[in-house]
Amino acid sequence: MTKIELFEELAQVDKNGCSRWVNVTEFVGKYQGLQLLNGAGWSRDDGPF
Repeated sequence: MTKIELFEELAQVDKNGCSRWVNVTEFVGKYQGLQLLNGAGWSRDDGPF
């Protein structure tokens, strides 16, 4: 599963692309790889997300 797919699962993104608010404290266990390190490249607007 990609980091984007993990985030979408955690955030519970709906069919309209809307999600709930996700706190960085939730990036544990399965979602540990989503921690905001070095600019969070996977989640930047100019990146793949």
